[in-house]
Amino acid sequence: MRYFKDPAGDVFGYDEARPSQAALMTKQAVDEGWQEVTASWPPPPTLGQAQARAIRLLARAHAASRSAPVCYTTAAGVDAAFARDQAARDNLAETIAAGAAKWTANLWLDADGNVVSPFSFADLEGLSAAIAAFRPPAHAEFLVKVAAVHAATTADAVAKVTP
Repeated sequence: MRYFKDPAGDVFGYDEARPSQAALMTKQAVDEGWQEVTASWPPPPTLGQAQARAIRLLARAHAASRSAPVCYTTAAGVDAAFARDQAARDNLAETIAAGAAKWTANLWLDADGNVVSPFSFADLEGLSAAIAAFRPPAHAEFLVKVAAVHAATTADAVAKVTP
């Protein structure tokens, strides 16, 4: 592939393997004063671009890990992932507070809204304990990675900082 930049700064490429395309592109480029782009195209990101992209990716991964569901295996051996947001915790606490005598549903919904059954009162208490024990990644770990991105002096060094 060969690439030419027009006076507006837009870059166009053509396939050198196709002679008709090559002749037409070269003539148009010369006639209109286009410059051939001889470096790799698209150009590699600048350090600033690489840092901005890496920080966006780190932030997304950190946010996703902090809101990830918790996995729990019921007494009946059913493995599922359960939401652990505030609404889920409130529903669970309210149901447990009502007591075992009021628990007749024998089912609970997983994080995707699918029914998990059987789901005993002991499972409610176990899920509550699993949610309480869940420890999301520390914010400090995220900040250490952001600092590493800022400290990097090349785009290649930025790429080595992973979520």
